[in-house]
Amino acid sequence: MIAYHHFINHTPERAGRVYSLWLQQDLFGQWTLVRVRGGRQREPVLHSQVVESQEAGEKLVDQLVRVRLRHGYVEVLACDELVASG
Repeated sequence: MIAYHHFINHTPERAGRVYSLWLQQDLFGQWTLVRVRGGRQREPVLHSQVVESQEAGEKLVDQLVRVRLRHGYVEVLACDELVASG
């Protein structure tokens, strides 16, 4: 599973919009889908949603990736893991 996705949209009606999403497990063991959207003239908005399981989260991530691609976004980054710098 890819843990992190980042998209940019260059279509005329959505130029400069960005969208990121990732699935993470919180300190209580719950799986959470985190989405951030924004753009050149927009403040970033963060949404988080607890999902039933890792598998359910992965399905939702796959669905959201397909929607972003259908809406003209280009995936510019996809990572299996994010490594925190210390």
